[in-house]
Amino acid sequence: MALGLTLPVIFLAPWLFGGGLLAPTGTLDRVLPGLHAGAAHMTHLLMSDTTYQFLPWELEVRHALKHLRLPLWSDRLDGGSSPWVNPQAAVLSPIAMLARLGQIQHFLLLCLALKILVACEGTWLLARRLGRSRVAALVAAASFTLGGGLMSWALFPHSAAVAWVPWLALGAIVVCRRPTPRAVATTALIAAALLLAGHPETALAGGLFAAACGLGLRRRKTGLRRSLAAAGLAALVGFGLAAPQLVPFLRAVPGSQRSRDMLAAALPGYDFHALRPASWFLPANVAYLRAPVSPRAYGLPYGGRFDGPFDWVDALSGYAGLAAFAGAMVAGLALRDRRVWPFLGFAAAALLLVAGFLPFARVIFAVPALRVPAWPRLLPVSCLGIAIAAAFGCDLMLYGMLYGRGTGGRQRFRPIPNGAGRGRRPWQVVAAFAAAAAISLAVDRSPEVLLVWALLACVPLAARWRPSVAALALVGALALDLIPWSQRLLPHGEWR
Repeated sequence: MALGLTLPVIFLAPWLFGGGLLAPTGTLDRVLPGLHAGAAHMTHLLMSDTTYQFLPWELEVRHALKHLRLPLWSDRLDGGSSPWVNPQAAVLSPIAMLARLGQIQHFLLLCLALKILVACEGTWLLARRLGRSRVAALVAAASFTLGGGLMSWALFPHSAAVAWVPWLALGAIVVCRRPTPRAVATTALIAAALLLAGHPETALAGGLFAAACGLGLRRRKTGLRRSLAAAGLAALVGFGLAAPQLVPFLRAVPGSQRSRDMLAAALPGYDFHALRPASWFLPANVAYLRAPVSPRAYGLPYGGRFDGPFDWVDALSGYAGLAAFAGAMVAGLALRDRRVWPFLGFAAAALLLVAGFLPFARVIFAVPALRVPAWPRLLPVSCLGIAIAAAFGCDLMLYGMLYGRGTGGRQRFRPIPNGAGRGRRPWQVVAAFAAAAAISLAVDRSPEVLLVWALLACVPLAARWRPSVAALALVGALALDLIPWSQRLLPHGEWR
């Protein structure tokens, strides 16, 4: 809890104590006469939705609540529209409701601080429930919280939904393993919070991730039917709690312009060659494969030429840090542990689907209902899978053959039994780490990336004689990589 409370203060210190606004105020330079924003405030124009949509919606919600009425309708929005039916207005979002205690100019900043708190503590608890050490749980929590899954969408409602996903995954695992009335009720409340967070597509992706975790880690003694029944009951109750806002939205979806545009889309052209792996994907989407491997896979974020798919926000949402990428590679290639496969499997499947892997793409365009969701919303959730898998790999690098249940001190929760969770020989760990470094450096070899990989290379070497030194190198590499990178994703607005 101390980590979750201090991380937002440390990370958001430039906005908390620097006097600036966490909003792209440079977008207003074009519509407000007399306001001339500097070049420093013009770098995040891509986030103009915050000033043109989210904040006006929030003002209307606040006005309605101040007059003790539900924000069912507003004549000021889009010539007349309903904030209640619009999920991104976050009328009933728990995070937005708490942030409404502050002033409107600090609303986005308070929301982000709460998102960091919720995501950090949820990821920590999920990693510890899986039997990971405190250091590995720290790596998982920081990688997910400061990675692109949360920070690329920091000012959008997407990140409010993503922040609840680790909690839902933890609840699904508990319910599928030992279904009790308290576990089902708690998971239902978490599901309702996720559905009301402000972005149903991200909530759907989080639900798929939680289902994969719960069913992949269930106990055989519990039985598949009992696990499915308990998980289904929790999902049904959670949906029922969110139904007053969710049902009107679902009724409006078929008539939306977005649905008509997506249903009218056709499979893009492609040139398939069996011996050319890049041709196995849709040409416009294949660049998403570079997202997890380097902080500069598409260039310096918001600092020059963009060399990626669609835009900065979508392209960067699949990056969880070099420490997470290295740990996930070690877990996938040098570890025999069934607990890691639901997380790695979901991350790999999500990346292939978003990158337009042709077998997946053909199925999506063949089924009209599958064309409606924006599948890149899977990438932020896949960052959680990479971060949790990295916790397994980090424990293996830090503790080697000591890796197993109980590593890192007394557990608050009973860890899932280790099963076949033993590491392979040390050379296999080194080979997996070297493969991750080679893939990343093939994409970008800037001095900052080289320095982070040099620190990460010290982890398996120092762990042979002093695990504490290796842990410090790991945390240092993570901080050097993610803190400056993720702070570049946030705008520095000007208050006048």
